[in-house]
Amino acid sequence: MAAAFFVLALLVAVLVVPGYQPTQHPPALLGSLPEGAGMGFRWMLFIVPGLMLGASALCLPGTLLGNRAGRIGQHLGVIAALGFMLMGVLGVGLEGALESAMRGQALAWLLWLAAAVAACVAVATSLALQGQRRPAVLSLLAGGLLAGLSLLPVPGLAAPLAQPLAWLLWMGWAAGLARLGAPLRPGSAGSAG
Repeated sequence: MAAAFFVLALLVAVLVVPGYQPTQHPPALLGSLPEGAGMGFRWMLFIVPGLMLGASALCLPGTLLGNRAGRIGQHLGVIAALGFMLMGVLGVGLEGALESAMRGQALAWLLWLAAAVAACVAVATSLALQGQRRPAVLSLLAGGLLAGLSLLPVPGLAAPLAQPLAWLLWMGWAAGLARLGAPLRPGSAGSAG
């Protein structure tokens, strides 16, 4: 749900903001738009999805919280969501104390990245301890991809696209965790009858 909200906000930006192109402009720049539009985009891109992801982390299935690594992963997931929300709260200003705004935005981004990657590793450890190898490997891969997309240049990928892709990967990872421990519904694959 958070990923859909985030993508919808980006689509609205492409349609409504003259000259905005995701291949050339980072999403955080939308928060600097004047007359309330900037605040609206900050809420749509960062604050609301961050709230959703924080709530999702707090409501992880009990099967994922059965050991210390899982509980640490849950806490790190909440911290990552708070860092993501902070990117919307602090925003990027185009006038006034630009340097200060950029430092706050960078600090929030770093908090998100460190907590998100650490959460992926902690959850992978928890899953491995429970004998769930495939989800553990997927969680570990997600953490590596998050770090790679966020920190390294990716050949053939426009730099402003790498970060939204990392955010969407993180949101997908969180959605996968929420479903991982959920009981199968009648009529779903693998259920009896």
